[in-house]
Amino acid sequence: MAQQALAIDLREAPLQGARRNLERAGEAARVTPLRADGVSGLTGRPVDALALAGLSGRTIERLCREALLSLPELRQLVVQPNQGVDTLRAWAHGAGLHLRDEAMIEEHGRAFVVCAFVPGTGRDPAYEKTPAPLSSAFKVGPLLLARRDPVARRYCEAQRQRLASLVDAGSLALRGELAEFTDACRILS
Repeated sequence: MAQQALAIDLREAPLQGARRNLERAGEAARVTPLRADGVSGLTGRPVDALALAGLSGRTIERLCREALLSLPELRQLVVQPNQGVDTLRAWAHGAGLHLRDEAMIEEHGRAFVVCAFVPGTGRDPAYEKTPAPLSSAFKVGPLLLARRDPVARRYCEAQRQRLASLVDAGSLALRGELAEFTDACRILS
């Protein structure tokens, strides 16, 4: 658990809500709400971990790039993109970040992925543990595949069914993605 944290948002209304929630939870002394654009409010502060949630994978990727350049003490990135987790995993893999852990949760009929990345050297061990091709590992998650995660299994099966019906209806451009999810379903079984 963090000793001190900053809760950053560009808009004041979410920060006001955060202040109320922090007071109710008795955490107002440990967490400081800060109005800033992305990671710009962190420059010059000793930040060793950064959590980014509720944004697109591309936006999180942009913020992570900025953080890696401007926060020299950064040792961990925890991200929860609302979409585009595959492109975020691919970027992190190419940027030398190792996937330390990941989880998939279901909420209100939607699946969300949380990934924890750490700076690494050499090959990422997370991708060595999965029998899936790299593109499938980026799409579903190498550790989720290796653990045969039940939430990932339900998610992949739903995606496989959705894509199969679209391909059957004539969307042939989706055949590659269907094959990735079919392969993932086989691994997760």
